[in-house]
Amino acid sequence: MVMAVNRRAEVKITPVVKGLSRVDALGADTESAHFMLDGGVRWHHTSRQTRERMRLVTHIMQFFISNENCRRLCLPSFHVRLDTSGFFHPSECGRSKLGLGSSAALTIALASALVIFRGAEEALTDKHAWLARVLVLHRNFQDGSGSGLDLAASLYGNVIRYALDSSRGAPDVRFVHLPRGIETVFIWSGRPASTSQFLKRLHSWQLQQPGRCDTVMQEMAAIADMGIVAAEEHNAAAFVDAVQLYGAALKRLGEESTVDIFSPEHRHIEKLVASLGVTYKPCGAGGGDTGMAITTDPEVIPLLSRRIETAGYHVIPLQVDKTGLKTQTTME
Repeated sequence: MVMAVNRRAEVKITPVVKGLSRVDALGADTESAHFMLDGGVRWHHTSRQTRERMRLVTHIMQFFISNENCRRLCLPSFHVRLDTSGFFHPSECGRSKLGLGSSAALTIALASALVIFRGAEEALTDKHAWLARVLVLHRNFQDGSGSGLDLAASLYGNVIRYALDSSRGAPDVRFVHLPRGIETVFIWSGRPASTSQFLKRLHSWQLQQPGRCDTVMQEMAAIADMGIVAAEEHNAAAFVDAVQLYGAALKRLGEESTVDIFSPEHRHIEKLVASLGVTYKPCGAGGGDTGMAITTDPEVIPLLSRRIETAGYHVIPLQVDKTGLKTQTTME
């Protein structure tokens, strides 16, 4: 079960009459880079550091140029403006990522903008088919890993139940609703985490202890099902209980796999909110970035927020985004 939140990756593409194509990226660092499309993406006088930062952008554009089903999307020169600044938080070192799925949001936004730019917007009509197509792209970028959960949240918006069949085929997506009567507070731990590194270490443990890994994963899946049922039955108390159980399972998973899911920061925040009778768990892969405090008692929220800020953490104002992908085409 995943919730789309009100932070957006924005992509604007405009044609270039002549000259090189250009990317302007606004995020942790603002940078520009020029490139040519010559059977692929060739960066022009661009530093290795910039090319590394543009790996996902390169992969997305390359996919639509080289994929047999997308040959007609061979692109002319264009200017693309990418803005993921909403996924970062001001810090002493500039800006730090919040861990809210910026790469997934950017993947959905840029891939969708590219097909619209070339007049193939019908590809977006069937969201299930489009998600399956972009999922192939994103898995290729991540060496076959990743469920696509964050891609689905970016595309569909709202709160969804997401499942993959045993063959990891096309995902099953359906909408659910958070039960009435729950209050959530999202807290940034102050330390960014690398999801890709977490996945690599988890995969290593899975190879070493496949039986134990399967047991823990099945337990977590069962708890997730409990939470989804509680949401569908509008049972707020049971939903919070499921979140608490899932958080405990995540902690065990981290301890057994030696993956730092419940980082020292998350453990400290958990203690801060537990003394108020509030449940807490890391979001996403954990280890850093953002966590969620959840309760059925609205009166405790102001005190919780003050306690979090006093301890040096930050409350991030997040709400459910009910729209998901939004597109607009203008004639200039």
